[in-house]
Amino acid sequence: MLAVPTGHPFARRAPLSLEDLARVTLLQIPETLPDSLREDRTPRRTPAGRPIALGPSAMTFNETLTLVGAGEGAFAVGAHTRRYFARPDVVYVPFENAVPVDWGLVWPADGATARVRAFSEMALDLVQAPAPTP
Repeated sequence: MLAVPTGHPFARRAPLSLEDLARVTLLQIPETLPDSLREDRTPRRTPAGRPIALGPSAMTFNETLTLVGAGEGAFAVGAHTRRYFARPDVVYVPFENAVPVDWGLVWPADGATARVRAFSEMALDLVQAPAPTP
């Protein structure tokens, strides 16, 4: 989804195409994060090669949404954001041709305790289990 301010023309339109990113300024994530993650969230070009304007960055996700609400730019987010980060100044508009956002468990390398391993194994079993039949 694309987070845009409520007054933006995209706020009244759905779904968007990744080519529409050439018509907005995308907010950036901090330069301290890996390039692969930064390129995924703030691409420099659309799939057809059109340039995408890059705007300011913020240190936290809430700061990023504040910049969106203030009209400083747009930001690509997962669909869960609409539920957990509802704001009166931000609208979340779906894409029709974006790849899904993948999530996973992450912990520090030296933090793989028995409890962490047990939890991650249980979570993996849960997502790999077949859906129950009614």
